[in-house]
Amino acid sequence: MKVIVFLTLLLLFVLISSYCFADEVHLLKVGQFFAEQVHYESGENWFGLFRSTKGYKLYHTKITVEKISTPFDEGDEPGGVTVTVERMGHPIFLVKGSNCFRSGPINTLLHDNLFLYPAQDLSLSLEKRHYNLMGFGSTNDEGQILSYGLRLWDSELRKYQTIARINNPGWETTQNSYNILWAGDLDTDGRLDLFLNLSEHYAEKAYALFLSSFADEGFLLKKVATFEVSFD
Repeated sequence: MKVIVFLTLLLLFVLISSYCFADEVHLLKVGQFFAEQVHYESGENWFGLFRSTKGYKLYHTKITVEKISTPFDEGDEPGGVTVTVERMGHPIFLVKGSNCFRSGPINTLLHDNLFLYPAQDLSLSLEKRHYNLMGFGSTNDEGQILSYGLRLWDSELRKYQTIARINNPGWETTQNSYNILWAGDLDTDGRLDLFLNLSEHYAEKAYALFLSSFADEGFLLKKVATFEVSFD
């Protein structure tokens, strides 16, 4: 009987450990920002996605948030902050808040600043799964984009999901936003995850993290965290 109870508890532990859950996933970048855009403090524990000579790895790291002056300051209080990490190198992004995040190698398919024009696509393969990211929308006679969106297709499930959509974007605005910054398997469930910039203005960044392990029924991904910054 004791053996059966032990094996049952062990199985429950394995099942719980393999299931992704989170109170709230948080996303952050290193760099200089306005103080009101960063709601975190020095000493907090995060996971950073780093690129090395041996590939991409998720490492545990602590952040440091220090006040800095900006050209827009009014009064004596500095209006900016700089976010750094204790580990050497520059992480692609920082995350925390889920048991899915563990130190170790991360299968990475794309690390870029890629804009897919309407009707342009990108094929990605992760283990035995094949995906297709597609830009879609409409243009006028001058080639200016009138509407735009990103769509993901999973050939195994034969499902697609519209990741994001923008109406009436400016040509320059669109090329400086809706960029694919990273694609891979962050939550190590064997399915595709995405890190995008979904800004609708050239002077802003709207970073968004999409994870497959949190996707609702019938969907491929779910947007679990954002980090939005402006530069003016």
